[in-house]
Amino acid sequence: MEQQMLGGLMKKFYRIKRRIWLQASAILLTTITWHHTALSATDTLVVGAETSLLASTVLIADAKGFFKDEGISVSVEKFGAGRNALEAMLGRSTVGRSSVDLATVATTPIVFNSFENEPFQIIAEIAYSDDPNKVLVKKSAGINRIEDLKGKKIGVQKRASGHYYLEAYFLPRYGFSGSDMEILDIHAKDFVEKFKDKTIDAVVSWEPHISKVTKALGADDVLIFKDTVPHRKDFYITVNNSYLKENPATVGKFLRALVRASDFIKSNEEESKRLLATALNMDLELVNTIWSEYHFGVVFGENTVDRLKEEADWVIKSKFVKVDKIPDYWRIIDRRPLRDVAPGAILLKKPK
Repeated sequence: MEQQMLGGLMKKFYRIKRRIWLQASAILLTTITWHHTALSATDTLVVGAETSLLASTVLIADAKGFFKDEGISVSVEKFGAGRNALEAMLGRSTVGRSSVDLATVATTPIVFNSFENEPFQIIAEIAYSDDPNKVLVKKSAGINRIEDLKGKKIGVQKRASGHYYLEAYFLPRYGFSGSDMEILDIHAKDFVEKFKDKTIDAVVSWEPHISKVTKALGADDVLIFKDTVPHRKDFYITVNNSYLKENPATVGKFLRALVRASDFIKSNEEESKRLLATALNMDLELVNTIWSEYHFGVVFGENTVDRLKEEADWVIKSKFVKVDKIPDYWRIIDRRPLRDVAPGAILLKKPK
């Protein structure tokens, strides 16, 4: 009898011991899981995003919490132009803004900075637009037709896509060159002020800047000209070399969130439009009007290098730089981060 009682007590003791061990293991596993999540959540980055629909994948990923889902903390800093975001990333902001780790930017600023051997990489194309740039003129400055632009003062963010559009496409189409007028380097945030103090008579830019100027000056005193031939604007994600080297996993998570955002936009257009109108402080009606001109997808297009070379050739021929050789653009293109996330999105092939 005593042996049976002792045996029962031993079994009970082992059951209690086993239960304590299992509970301790569960607590340890929970602690490890939480610790891993907490570490992942410390992956942080700052991305500079142009205030245009071309940055939609970044803005949607932020609004829908896709970055958080990937375990990264992303701060989105908005800039009037991709040129300003890129310059901030390179540590030489011309608009008094702090540095960023990644930047959304069009082809033109990339090309201008490529001549200066700046330390950055293109890691994906995130959108393109069929015809975003417009020429807005003030009628009271004596401009009622395109021919009246001669001798006038035109504001444009130089070394940005509007600059390329104006001098390489729009003016030549109508028999003008940049020397026929005064072209001034004006930041988008200063357009309205420069119109009012008569520094400029016209601007070249994209939405929502065009609509903001129109509202400030009054629609009755404004005319908007567009080229008869659409001009494509490609838009990319660039990253500081040192950040990419030190944080490859974080950059991969960032791109994965953008891929998800791109898919969301395609499947949820109406909700995307509402979110973007809020993020960009644009009228929803304006977003609806220009929506069809914008195309989203996180890819590496097969013509990326060709388009960079095309604009570089214009920069050289226009004598904006003191060199006569197009840079090797493969040195600032890194396909590895996107290949790890979406290998099928790599259409750009390096010549053997």
